[in-house]
Amino acid sequence: MDTNPVGSPVFEAENQFLGSVLWSDLAGARTLMAGMRPDDFARPMAAHIARLAMQVMAQGQAPGPALLFDQATQTGQARGEHRITWLTRELADLYGHAAGAVFGPRFKTSVLDAAYRRAATRYAHRLAEAAATGDAAAIAARLDERGDLDALAERYRAAAGPEVLDPPEIVRPAPIPTSTRRSAA
Repeated sequence: MDTNPVGSPVFEAENQFLGSVLWSDLAGARTLMAGMRPDDFARPMAAHIARLAMQVMAQGQAPGPALLFDQATQTGQARGEHRITWLTRELADLYGHAAGAVFGPRFKTSVLDAAYRRAATRYAHRLAEAAATGDAAAIAARLDERGDLDALAERYRAAAGPEVLDPPEIVRPAPIPTSTRRSAA
């Protein structure tokens, strides 16, 4: 369960990322969306728009706002006046307030960072619950359920660079040479 309020940095990164996708040509949008999944987005509407973008790109078209709207209405993914209005406003806001396609990779990294943190939190909660209430086999089973978390970590590394999740090397201070020590004379 994500508790980020609307207007939070997580939601802003999602909005800017999707706006970047909407501003991109087909090749650029495919590059931005590579490795992304709808469930990487905390906001359900952002996940819905990401799914629509993927569908439009699969048809060989750049995911502009009008094409996403058409995809949603033609496939029944936006039924009723309220949902159509909501989708229209959302697409207009994403497109109108985007920083531009050039910033897409930076926002992609932010979206995947937040998704990785949410997934790690869910994993930790499941593990803690098993540790508190289960037997050793239940704990071991939870420990083995890292597949989705590890896959998300790899997608995050691909977006942000391999060193992002690797711990830094521990730098130990050099020993003080004995010749520089003062003698008590």
